[in-house]
Amino acid sequence: MSATCRGCGCTDERACDPPCWWAEPDLCSACATKLEAMQGQLDALVREGFLERRVNSLGNVLYRISDVGAHEMERQIQRERDQDIVDQYTDDLEAVNDALIEGLLR
Repeated sequence: MSATCRGCGCTDERACDPPCWWAEPDLCSACATKLEAMQGQLDALVREGFLERRVNSLGNVLYRISDVGAHEMERQIQRERDQDIVDQYTDDLEAVNDALIEGLLR
């Protein structure tokens, strides 16, 4: 059974173009080079504080979304309470109406 690269899927029988070699048991030299370059870019972004700013920005967005969600939930609860009051009032009026009609029919 031949090894398969976890990055690009190349094998001993089907190598990359240009040809590659095994840098690790499951990583070819072409992918290892790309991985090193990506790690270098990531390290630079971390050094520059870019990722921290993006995470903070995302956190602010999530906070606003949750805040909006909380306000909407409060409004929904209030609407449900208002509807419960209306329903109770309607039920009470129907009961009074039924009692009046029953009293008149006697």
